[in-house]
Amino acid sequence: MTFERWQLMETLSTRWITIAMIGAILLLMALAIVAQSINKRQLRRRLLIGLSAAFVIFIAGGLGMWRYCQPYLTLRHYVTPRVRVARPEFFGLVPESGTTIGLSAGTNNYKDLDRLPMYDRHLVTQDVTYLGLDKTTTYFIMNTRLYSYSGPVRFEAVAHARLSGYRYTLNDARYQALGFINPTKYSTRALVVPRHQQGLTYDLPNASKVYYLQTAGFRWTTETASSLDQVN
Repeated sequence: MTFERWQLMETLSTRWITIAMIGAILLLMALAIVAQSINKRQLRRRLLIGLSAAFVIFIAGGLGMWRYCQPYLTLRHYVTPRVRVARPEFFGLVPESGTTIGLSAGTNNYKDLDRLPMYDRHLVTQDVTYLGLDKTTTYFIMNTRLYSYSGPVRFEAVAHARLSGYRYTLNDARYQALGFINPTKYSTRALVVPRHQQGLTYDLPNASKVYYLQTAGFRWTTETASSLDQVN
């Protein structure tokens, strides 16, 4: 999907479909008034024909625009304040609040971002020191900090443990005029651990300061992935 088509479908969806529906309602009201108020038969007939034709045009135009906008109407649900800091409304873009944007920044919704045509996905990794598993929680050290981790862990033929994730960037800078941004945080995909470290256990020392990716992961999101398609 091109930028031009997205912009057109968004304009049609947020403005012109509404105008068409309001116009159709007004024409329907006018038809009722003419039918009851005009006594001259010939004049009433002409007005009814004209208003009926305009009503059909407005309804057909609205339905036609609605059908054309189906790809946009499907994809717009995956657009969150993590990637768009202004939402489209009838009179234009309305900025999202700073609180909403901040709360969405750490959301790990890469399954939704994968659906958006304006973003390209890039694999990113960061080396960590894997400590092992303590019951149901995994621990590693990143940037001298001790982290607990409860997301996906993959044991692969790698030399060093690392966090693996995705970075999303706009593939067309013109989307910035519509409020889209390049997300500042990486979507956490998995903790990748060398196979020879599988089975390694770790006992968390008492009074240890433990950090979480969601609140102290610098450029990483929470390890818990979410999607609007998931059924709760």
